[in-house]
Order: sequence, then structure tokens, then C-alpha cells
Amino acid sequence: MFGGNSGLLKGLILLGLGLAVAVGLAGTGKPPQRETAAVDAIPSSYAAGPSEVVIERAADGHFWVEGEVNGEAVQFLIDTGASHVILTQEDAERAGFRLSEQDFTVSYATANGRAAAAPVRLAELAVGDIAVTNVVAAVNGAPLPQSLLGMSFLERLAGFEVAGDRLILKR
Repeated sequence: MFGGNSGLLKGLILLGLGLAVAVGLAGTGKPPQRETAAVDAIPSSYAAGPSEVVIERAADGHFWVEGEVNGEAVQFLIDTGASHVILTQEDAERAGFRLSEQDFTVSYATANGRAAAAPVRLAELAVGDIAVTNVVAAVNGAPLPQSLLGMSFLERLAGFEVAGDRLILKR
């Protein structure tokens, strides 16, 4: 599926670091309280043009954004500590992935122990006016309160930076 790229397996194993935060948030069994603004709701004065998307920091201190995976809306927690984009099983199903237990072939360490993931490729992942095709991702086998927008998307951008309470994605 990934063209024999052994680095992919190593990268997915590193997902545990990024997922540790998200899995820890799931410890109560309830999604964290948060404020989320769709990219379209960001005031135009915050955007420098179609090549940048500006995301405001939420009250919980994190950056949340609504994106689209294969044309379906997905709410993401932006996680630069996650090597790859990680989808919840629900978000993956909505985006058209039909996975079986046998697809969860990658194991990684989290704060709550070992977890399995199913490696996938996203035909397109879009955040605002920025769209990236053929994105390496994984579907989390353990309960996860939200999908993570990790480095397999972010590293394909021209850049990204945090400026105060804003995260700026550049294409």
C-alpha cells in the first residue's frame, strides 16, 4: 500500500507521541469542551489571501479547524507532534473508508498502552483554500475523541507558524 516505504512504519509508530495527548483527553469518555470556528468563519482581515489560512487559538489553548477529507467535513485538532494525520473511525467511515479488523496492522505506544492503526491514503485533505492530495494517514483503532491534523499534511505546506494566538498555514 505504501510502496515498501519502511520509513512509513517507523513514522506511524511515532504517532504514539502525538496521540498520547489526544488519548489522554479521551480518559473521561467525553470529548473535551472546546470552541471551534470553521475556516470560513474567520474574519477576512486575518487572511492574507488564498495561499494562507489563519486559525485562532481556542479557549482550551489548542488550535481546532474544520477541514474536509475526500469532500467530507472533519473537525481536527492540529497536532504537530503527530507524524501523520489520524482519523477517528467515524470520520474515516464518513470519508469513504471501509475498514475491517485485519486492516489495523500498525501498532504504536500511547499513554494508555498499545493501540492499533490502519494505514490509509487520503485522496484529498483541504483546510480552507489549501488542499493537499495523496496524504499519508492512519485510522485509529482505539477510541479517539477527534481526528488529528498531523505532520503528513503540515509538512506538505510551504510553511506554518504560530504568531501569538494564531496558527498560519501557508501554501
